[in-house]
Amino acid sequence: MKYAILAMTALAAITTSACAITPAEMARPAALASATSTPITGIGGGEKGAFAVGQNTGSFQRTATKLSFFDLFNMRDGGANFTLQGADFQTGLQVACTMRERTVTIDVVAFKPGPMALGCDVRSNGQVAPVMLEVQEAAADFTNREQRRGRVMVDGAALEIRSVHEIAGSPLPTAAPMGYVFERNGVAVGGVDLNNGPAVFEAPGASVADRKAVLLAAVALSVFWDPANLDA
Repeated sequence: MKYAILAMTALAAITTSACAITPAEMARPAALASATSTPITGIGGGEKGAFAVGQNTGSFQRTATKLSFFDLFNMRDGGANFTLQGADFQTGLQVACTMRERTVTIDVVAFKPGPMALGCDVRSNGQVAPVMLEVQEAAADFTNREQRRGRVMVDGAALEIRSVHEIAGSPLPTAAPMGYVFERNGVAVGGVDLNNGPAVFEAPGASVADRKAVLLAAVALSVFWDPANLDA
């Protein structure tokens, strides 16, 4: 009986400890420190599904393929198609994003003649919409971070996209993006945490156009299978 009680106590301690563990969160810039997170629900690990974010809904379908020639030349292709409609997108959007990446490996050294590039075609009611969204791999630095940079523009609101590799409360960055921030002139207007959700957040007082740009970019980056995350 004594040993049974000890075993139950140890099990309870382990269970309590496990329950206390929370997923790592993306480090936020100061402008977004107090921003409220809105989860993007329904995006799991499957190739297709339906999602909701705030008062908006949509469906998605995504792909990711890799073709290797003798482990020397690797070709990655993929992307995602999704719809987005609701209170913020009353006419609805149909988005088709394509991605490609080319890598050459010699011995243990790899370089990319074709760095990762994601481009999206956006339509509304079948017509080309005045919306732009693109993300590319940034030039490598002295770290192992696979950084991304890009732009999103909706209704005249243009924001820069920057990947975030820092974890809240940790000095060690990750190689793959933890999430992204959307900035104007270096000041964060919104962001998306891919590791803890995903969840989108925006700075207080964001304009209607900024909110649309943030939501569109957040959804696109949440449904997209980035090669950096697949290799992580």
